[in-house]
Amino acid sequence: MLNESHPARVLGAIPAPHWHRPWFRYIDGDQGGGGGPAAPPAAPAAADASASAAPPEPPAIDPQVEALRRENAALKEKAEKWDAAEQDKLSDIEKANQRASTAEQTAAKQAAEKLQLQAAVDHGISKDERVLLTATTEADLAVQVKAILSMRAPGTASAAAAGITGGGAAPSNKPATLEAAIEAAFTANK
Repeated sequence: MLNESHPARVLGAIPAPHWHRPWFRYIDGDQGGGGGPAAPPAAPAAADASASAAPPEPPAIDPQVEALRRENAALKEKAEKWDAAEQDKLSDIEKANQRASTAEQTAAKQAAEKLQLQAAVDHGISKDERVLLTATTEADLAVQVKAILSMRAPGTASAAAAGITGGGAAPSNKPATLEAAIEAAFTANK
């Protein structure tokens, strides 16, 4: 039984010690918020209109982020200087050789595309089928054209007859008149 002259004391939840709270960040000294004396009350606002019209200060930027930005800008500048130095090192002959090789590659691509387009036109290959033409020589293109033509339905000589429209409207099998539609519906049900 409890002694009523000495009421029972209830302690409630006992908090863990500060060293056992890894999710908190403890700050010592003046940096802590609320550990020292209370701040003096703010002074009343001045009647000066220029003080109220001053633009607000930008938010403080994390020093680590700012350091990373400066480092990134310095690295970009060094990379640009390096590229410029490498270009200066190249002789005029090397630069001309690079331009010539680029021009040769472009000409080879254009010649291959011309061959592919010519084969497509000569054999009636549609725009949808043209993506299958990837060869760069006439012999290889002839093999690819033969394969494309063999993929078409038997008895169709052109892409349009095979139902390949080349990007246009799909072929329509709808009856032209209402009477033809009714007749087609009755014959389909028999």
